[in-house]
Parts: sequence; C-alpha cells; structure tokens
Amino acid sequence: MAWIGTFEALTALIFRFVLEGIAAGIFIYVASIEMLSTEIPHLPSKAGFVKAVIVVSAMNIFKGDRYCYFDEKEIWDKIYETSKIKIKNEFYEIWDTFKMDSEIAAAEKRIDAKNYGKKRKRKKSQNVGGAGFLFERSKIIENVWKQFIQDRNVKNVGKTSENNKIARKASENVKDFEWIEKLSKMDLNDLETVEICNGGNYEIAADKMIIFKNGSDKCVEIIVDGEEFVIPNKSAFIPAPVEGIKNLDYGTQNPTSLYSNEKYDLIILDPPWPNKSVKRLKSYNTFEIDDLYDLPIESLCHSKTTVIIWLTNNSTVHSSINRILESWNLEICSICHWLKITKNGEPISSFNSMHKVPFESFIIAFSTEMNDHQKEMNFSIIKNDFCFISTPNSCHSRKPPIGKILEQLLPEISFEKSLELYGRYLCPKTTTIGFEVLKFQHLNSNFEKCL
Repeated sequence: MAWIGTFEALTALIFRFVLEGIAAGIFIYVASIEMLSTEIPHLPSKAGFVKAVIVVSAMNIFKGDRYCYFDEKEIWDKIYETSKIKIKNEFYEIWDTFKMDSEIAAAEKRIDAKNYGKKRKRKKSQNVGGAGFLFERSKIIENVWKQFIQDRNVKNVGKTSENNKIARKASENVKDFEWIEKLSKMDLNDLETVEICNGGNYEIAADKMIIFKNGSDKCVEIIVDGEEFVIPNKSAFIPAPVEGIKNLDYGTQNPTSLYSNEKYDLIILDPPWPNKSVKRLKSYNTFEIDDLYDLPIESLCHSKTTVIIWLTNNSTVHSSINRILESWNLEICSICHWLKITKNGEPISSFNSMHKVPFESFIIAFSTEMNDHQKEMNFSIIKNDFCFISTPNSCHSRKPPIGKILEQLLPEISFEKSLELYGRYLCPKTTTIGFEVLKFQHLNSNFEKCL
C-alpha cells in the first residue's frame, strides 16, 4: 500500500538524520575537545572537567581547585565580535619575564665587568614588598601557580621576545589625551545625556558632565575631539571626575530625575591609589584614600550588588579597606588575586622581585544586608586567595574585564547593569566614569581590522 511505502521512507529519513547527528556530534567532540586539548598550550590536564567547560562555555575558562585560567584576548574578541575590529595581538606577545631597563643595564655592566676580570660584591637581599603580608601572600600565590603548572603539565616552549619588545612597543604607542586637566575643572552639578551613533562626531565639554550612551546591540565607531574611538554595544561613558557620581541625583535627592534610584548589579573600582612610582611617571592623577569615603557607593547598591575593588600591594591600602567598606555598609566576601604569566607559563616577574611582584589583588564585597546563604550560592567556589591567571595586556595597570570573567566562571550570576569607577576602557552593559574612560578605546592605538 502507498502509505506503507511512505512510512518506510519517513523512517529511513529519520534514521538517516539520527546517524548524521551522531556523526556530527562525534566530529565536534573530537575536533573541539580531543584535538583542542593537545593544541591549546594553556589547557589544564584535568580533562574531565575541562572538557565540560569547553562544551558549555562561550569562552575558554578553565578552573582548578584554587584558580581559574582565562584567555583575556579571547574575551575581548568576543566583546567586539559585532564589529570589524579586534584588539591588537601585539599587546599579548609576552613570552619573557619582564625586566626593567635598569635591570638590563645592570646585567650588561656585570657582563662587562666579568669580561674585564673585575668582580663586584653584591649585597644579597630578599624583597618582602615592604610588608610581611606581601611576602606571605607571594608564597601562597606561588604555590597556587605551581599547582596550576602541575595540573596542566605545562612545558616552557622556549620562545623569547627580547624582553617582550613587541608588546612593550605596542603599549608605548597607546595615545594619551590631555583630558585630565580639562576635566578636573568641570562643573559637576549639571548632566547632559547624548545618544551616540555610528560615525557620529562629538566633543567632550569642560563646563558640564555628559553621559554618552550607545544603546544599540552593536559596537559603534565615533569621533571625539577629532580622534576615532570604538564603543562597545550597550555601554555608556562619562568623561569626568569620579566624584561627579554624587551629583547625579541618585536616591531621593530628585525623584523626578532620569537617574533617580539608579542601582547596579556590579560596581568595580580601580582607584589610582597613592604610589611613588606612579607619581614619578605622572601617567595619571592619584588621590587621597579618604576621597573614597565621599563616594555614594551604598546608594548605588541593591541588596545583591557585587562590589569589586582593585588594590595595590601596599600595606596602607590593605589596612584602610575595611573601614572604607564599613562606611558603605559593605563587607568583604573574599580577597582574590590576578596572577600574570607569560605565554610560556612563567610569572611575568619573580615572586621575590626587588621591584614588582607578578600579581595584583582585588576584593569582592557585598552589602551587609545580603545573607550568608545568598553569598554561598553565588560565590561558593571563590574563597580567599583564589587566583585568576592569564597573560596580561602589556599596557601599564590595564586590568582584565573581571565582570565578564565572573559571568563565565559563575553561570548562575548575570550582571545586567554595571558601573565602573576610574575605568580606562568600556564594556557592554556598563557605565564607566573617569578622566581616561576612552584611553583604551582609541581606534588606531589599540585595535586592528579583522581579516
């Protein structure tokens, strides 16, 4: 009968689709998991868990017991996937431990002295960063690094790059703008909103605050003060002193204001902490620690807001942070570390360096109103001294997009609305305020066209 033939044909077609689906699944598994695990040099050897992460995650973030490893360049490429540009690869060509110019010069002098038969007695000393806590912390992080190396069976491929010459050159070419002096005299009592569009031409005003918004789902390229910049989707920026946020009519100051009762899921602060070397470099303005007490952080938080504050390896900063958090009605959940490694897997500097350790620390804090159960549910895997490991961008003090990393590491959380203070780059769903909000958005300095 005709219907029997039709049924058999349909059955055969379904059977064929099933077999093709299985074959495709096997191919994807072999190509993406088995082959990838041998090709990616940074892939940890905990195969079972890592394979699961690769399948379910849009970005490769690999987690160990006390750390996670991520590819920062890959995260930025994902952020800019709606555009025809990407961050230059040169920024991440870091194969060697960094040496200061003075260290290289000293090494050359020692070689010359040796060649001439001269011997110099050098005083041996061990750096503890000016504080016992830093020495202890270095040991803890060094042990985590050793565990990371063991887990992924890393082998130094031996590639060198002349003290990271390419990466250093890329960072030197990032353009600085003369906005700090201009913006520091701004009237902080007025705020104007400007919706930006692709190809738009805008100016930064010195007499009033402006919040520039990209409300579209795509990255846009704009001109600001005659220079081209790339703005991520759903992002906003305010070129202004950070203290300007207290004049945005948050809370009940003006209930009819567009920005009344603004609350954020994530708030990130990267303050320019007082630092002698930074003052010498004059790369950006620093401030007094007491300035933080005046920021209305508490009024920007709801009961489940996550607050992240980047710290320096300075005992004064660490001893001040609890009092600052108390003034904002916040408390520390954990203190974490960003461990910076070369592409060969080595720390970018010695853990006992005379000048600089290879990690930076940050705290994760919550409102005192959040109960312990909520904290445990959201951040159960991130305990004290948890390490985030990556090869860094070569630009001075440029931090990774920690909010995006946490969203990938902790799928149960989502930051739909974020605020970054003292930021120097932009992220989707984030409003950024500071003197240098566009520093790392400059098109020619930071980006290249996709092939």
